[in-house]
Amino acid sequence: MDEEYVRHAMGRFEFALVGKLLGRRLSFPYLLVELQRCWLPHGEFQLIMLSGDCFTCVFTSAEARDGVLMGGPWYINGFLVGLDVWSISFSPSTLSGLSSPLWVRLPGLPLIYWDKKNLGRIATMFGEPLWIDAITSRWERAEFARVCVKADFSKPLPAGVWISGPFGKFFQKV
Repeated sequence: MDEEYVRHAMGRFEFALVGKLLGRRLSFPYLLVELQRCWLPHGEFQLIMLSGDCFTCVFTSAEARDGVLMGGPWYINGFLVGLDVWSISFSPSTLSGLSSPLWVRLPGLPLIYWDKKNLGRIATMFGEPLWIDAITSRWERAEFARVCVKADFSKPLPAGVWISGPFGKFFQKV
């Protein structure tokens, strides 16, 4: 294969995302309408269906692509849309490389863990920490803490995590 041609073809996907609707398969026309409803405020895009119920969305700018990627989590008919920036190594046959912002709820988390550093440390057990819920950061509601993480869909999300603290270890459910 001509290397220059391959580089040119790769350039077409410079502002692309790959995605998969987790748990449900939808027709191309329906998926297109729903994604346009959600994402057109960020910018125009072309939807390309791939095998394995995956799709690629090619945007016209990095700002539009990044706005969609960081604006999630996105749901269609109640099903989560897994997304990531397109890369040459993406394979539609696996969930490898697919992720999405996901809010993790930590019910009954003791208040001594509600600072930014501790919540960030706990969040890393679920994925890459992105944000702390505004209500959580202001300590307005103490029944649960909420953190947003970039969850990797190739790994199962745990039902909880073990946390070490000044009074020993405890299991924190999500």
